[in-house]
Amino acid sequence: MRTRLLTCLLLPVLILACDDEPDRGRPNGPGARTLGESNVTTDALRRAVTRLSVCYRSDLDGYFEAVLGLSEVRGARAAQFSDQVTCINAAATCEGANACIGVRIGGCEADTFACEDAVAVECYDDEDGRVIEERTDCARDPDGNTRCDPQSVTCVGPQACEASRCDGDRRIDCFDGTAFLEDCALSGRTCAEVDGQPDCVPVGAAPCESACDGDIALQCFEGRVVGALDCSLLGFECNPVAGADLPCMPAVSECENRATRCVDQIAEICLMGAWFSFDCAEAGGRCVAENDWVECVQ
Repeated sequence: MRTRLLTCLLLPVLILACDDEPDRGRPNGPGARTLGESNVTTDALRRAVTRLSVCYRSDLDGYFEAVLGLSEVRGARAAQFSDQVTCINAAATCEGANACIGVRIGGCEADTFACEDAVAVECYDDEDGRVIEERTDCARDPDGNTRCDPQSVTCVGPQACEASRCDGDRRIDCFDGTAFLEDCALSGRTCAEVDGQPDCVPVGAAPCESACDGDIALQCFEGRVVGALDCSLLGFECNPVAGADLPCMPAVSECENRATRCVDQIAEICLMGAWFSFDCAEAGGRCVAENDWVECVQ
């Protein structure tokens, strides 16, 4: 299944805390912490993640890692992240929540792709047999990919390029003269060459000596730290097993990863050993469990 959340939310989206952890929501508890320069609290993020998963049936594994890494989100990316989270949590229906990330289920012809001015429009069948329409407004891309390329129907840089390179903190990937831009500074990183190619890396990358630095899960490549996930943002701990599939884990595992269930009209999804929950009745729907997943349906 395509994971719209990874590209839209690297940025997107969230959820009310659905558990009864005693410190969640207190001023100094994990639920009260905000992500980087955004005004998004970890409770709001948790709510949005859960809501999109049951409204859009998105695969959350990679997204969850991505949002944990957003503790350094800055500038225009932080503002976009805040807007999307607020939009998702305020939506009255699943249709409204999906629209916050430019997604609509049905309403278009599958396998059609086009640019509508600066908006990239993709329509395809997903693995569940649903027709999905995705609309991405390139003009709002915080990395500067403001043009919709009619050949690839994706957001690209406004000018042609000759080679992949770093331009200060900006990463430029060049393919057949088309530039794909990433402003590394918006995630608290800098651009540097890795194996001859530009990449966004932590400032002052240190050698990897263990899987964890306290609650920080370290991502390593060729013996150097290339990323870090702050597991404490959602009240989790770092998994000390090097190379583990789940870099973060709760102090006490509550469930098997990716298990799902309906409890009355509450949809619950297990992620990294903890239950994430959303009351479908809040979106005017009901919880339905099928095909090893749960979703809110109208």
